[in-house]
Amino acid sequence: MAYAERILALDIGAASIKAAEFEYSARGDITLVGFGIKDYTEELTDANRTVVLEGLVRELIRDCGFTARKTVVSLSGQSAFIRFVKLPPVSDEEKRVRQIVEFEARQNVPFPMEEVIWDYQLIASSGGADEMDVMFVVIKNESVEQVTRALQVLGLDPVQVDVAPVACYNAARANRVGDDECVMILNIGARSSNLLFVDRNRFFARTIPIAGHTVTQQVAKEFNISLDEAEEMKRHHGFVGLGGAYEITESEVATTISKIVRNVMTRLHGEINRSISVYRAQQKGNRPVRMYLSGGSSTMAYTDRFFKEACDMEVSYLNPFQIISMGPAVDLKALEAHAHVFGEVVGLGLRHRVQCPVEINLLPEAIRQAQTFRSKKPYLLGAAAALVGIAALGLFAEVNTGERYDTVLANNKARDGKLQEEKRGIEAELSAQQAARARYGLIIRLLEQRNQIPAVLSEIQGLKPADVWITGIRPIYEELKDAAQAARSGSAPPPSAVFSPFGSAAAAPGPKPGPSAAPTKIYGFEIAGHSVTVKPQPGSDVVLDASNKFPVQTFETRLRVSPLFEKGVKTGISLFQRSMTVKNLDTFAIQVKLQKPIEIPR
Repeated sequence: MAYAERILALDIGAASIKAAEFEYSARGDITLVGFGIKDYTEELTDANRTVVLEGLVRELIRDCGFTARKTVVSLSGQSAFIRFVKLPPVSDEEKRVRQIVEFEARQNVPFPMEEVIWDYQLIASSGGADEMDVMFVVIKNESVEQVTRALQVLGLDPVQVDVAPVACYNAARANRVGDDECVMILNIGARSSNLLFVDRNRFFARTIPIAGHTVTQQVAKEFNISLDEAEEMKRHHGFVGLGGAYEITESEVATTISKIVRNVMTRLHGEINRSISVYRAQQKGNRPVRMYLSGGSSTMAYTDRFFKEACDMEVSYLNPFQIISMGPAVDLKALEAHAHVFGEVVGLGLRHRVQCPVEINLLPEAIRQAQTFRSKKPYLLGAAAALVGIAALGLFAEVNTGERYDTVLANNKARDGKLQEEKRGIEAELSAQQAARARYGLIIRLLEQRNQIPAVLSEIQGLKPADVWITGIRPIYEELKDAAQAARSGSAPPPSAVFSPFGSAAAAPGPKPGPSAAPTKIYGFEIAGHSVTVKPQPGSDVVLDASNKFPVQTFETRLRVSPLFEKGVKTGISLFQRSMTVKNLDTFAIQVKLQKPIEIPR
């Protein structure tokens, strides 16, 4: 009977690990032998990633009976930096192409290339012969090494490292999705959503930071409960509220959660529309005519119906197993319930035997070299045996010659001295590397929070009423306190002491801060702008006076309940003035405190 090779495919997601073992016959058939899913019991961090992954993969191997040692891995698209760029045409020489792509990558990647692993792929050009389209993927060394280290501890042999969007795309193309038309694949995960455009031989991907965890945060905020309780409540009651005749009224909790889910899905739909515009304008792509859903958060009730109505196109769930044979031990009912989350796993399994449209490998260089050495090991052993035989003959011929013996001994001592010198050089390089990593530590932490300020600005814009105009947003570098509490303690400074957007109030007295007093954190923002208050109709009971701030109060109330700003800190409206020259025009400034301060490099 012919030997059937097996391989273990692992999709390391943001909330769980999906695993499957595939068997490859000599004829080229791919069979699913077993599969499993394990959710994280704690949030992954740089400090615990290796330990958590090692424990969960060990449980998967034990519970599912996996026997394969060779392992292919995909990492979350949220942890990778994926860009699509257009380059001028160059020769087909691979070295020349890689040099140009590396130069382009250095211009786009916001951290040193020495600290990352990267790879690229030429994809179908949309601009004709005068340019070529290139996708490159960059990920931090440390993230990949922590994953591969956990696998090696378990005796596994990682041979490929991919990213989730690419693995899902390869699975879709293998199942002939998008062969004749432009389609979208929306993978709604735990922490982020991957939107893929499959347009015949063309490919485009975007990671959107709106996913299942966004719903959990809003539920926790609405019901004032922990994230764990909110996640359980979302799984039990969560569905997309469709409104109108579909409105559910039997359970007040379910109705509230459905509205939260609909609001999040509406935001996600807005990002999808923006991505379609970018794809068509920048990539010269076709308009998508169909959507496929995948990912753990895509199974909430009515998700497919919501996007069908919102996007005005056919929506269905992606089935990646159409080209995979099923082993006798596979529980088909259980697989059917989880098939929508295994697109990336199938894409990984295909890479080992099938020529895929996009083939990148982010395996660390040390592991690549070890694999190369193992492939050459038989030849090296033969050469070593020959050398040993020759040396033995020489020593035998000169066994009675003391002079030869002294020469050999002296050579060995000299070689030992060189090895010691090389060892000291390696130790010095390792020390320098550790020192460099320490210097770049702050930069890495700042890069991880690079999306904070755009998220804040986007949140403020989304919460602004239609009759409010923002004229300025400035950071506050001093820690904000509750206005009422500060007043009672006698320490409350006037609003202008922090920030005067209109120049009408004098700055707080005191010496100007020197270089050593440079701010290290942004604790909040002061939002300045104008609003228009509609004059009440004659006979109305509403009386406008100097304290009337209807649009501003609405804006301030919305900011107060936003998850980005600290709940209960009533910094509130720090300035409100009625225009003496323009009718119904008000000028205001609102201070808000961030839930998580933003660090500023010195």
